[in-house]
Amino acid sequence: MTSKERNEYLFPLLDVPPAQRMVDGISAFVLKNPEFFPNLIELMFNNPGRVGRHAAWAATKCVEKENNWIIDYIPEIVHSVRNFEHPAFQRQCMKMLSLAPLPENLIGELFDICFEFYLSDLPTAVKIFSMQVMYNISRMEPELKPELIDLIESRLEYGTAGYINRGKRLLKTLYKECRRS
Repeated sequence: MTSKERNEYLFPLLDVPPAQRMVDGISAFVLKNPEFFPNLIELMFNNPGRVGRHAAWAATKCVEKENNWIIDYIPEIVHSVRNFEHPAFQRQCMKMLSLAPLPENLIGELFDICFEFYLSDLPTAVKIFSMQVMYNISRMEPELKPELIDLIESRLEYGTAGYINRGKRLLKTLYKECRRS
């Protein structure tokens, strides 16, 4: 089956109203047929509507199980994530990036993107995953930890329950890593 045929196979499956079962089914199929994963990514990047959002969601579910699958696509994600018009794309991209090993040559640009998203008016989930990616980067660049602590502390009281929960967990870890209480 060619790449075009795989896209033609996936497209109608993804072009339905949002449904967890549909995305679960597609991600289970792709996990059993890894040759379809590049097509999910292609559909995510080339379809700004429902198909692209569902492809991103299914790709994220695959990356939750196989985080090495996203490695080849990290540069494209980092360079494109700001350009997606629907925040669902940013949410799924940031979640995938939070699960993946990050290439050193992109961590500066990625940290800047995460910082921008974290301070933006994007949905809470985008901010939570951006916070996680910034933490992951701080493990590679420990000098960023004090800055990240200050950033999270300064915004913690304004967040949702999920945001506060993730922030407190990250702060607890950061405090230990910086030997600060």
